[in-house]
Amino acid sequence: MATHKDQGSHGGHFFCTFSCWRWLPLIEETGLYDHLYAWMHRIREKGCLITGFVFMPDHVHLLVFVPPGLRINTILSNLKRFAAYGC
Repeated sequence: MATHKDQGSHGGHFFCTFSCWRWLPLIEETGLYDHLYAWMHRIREKGCLITGFVFMPDHVHLLVFVPPGLRINTILSNLKRFAAYGC
């Protein structure tokens, strides 16, 4: 269930999860795994840390540390956009 709540820019650890439309195995079918790893490297350059992750064929779980000044909302929207165009 989406909440659309702005988490602010004070940083911290976040548990994030999202699934593909109708739980279809779109991540596996499109070979998106390499794109997800590349995204993780890009946000690490911005000071974020992925402290845990699970990539499944139809959904993703992330534990992300976001430093103060960055927004988890922006980081996740970039991930989803990056993934959508990476297919």
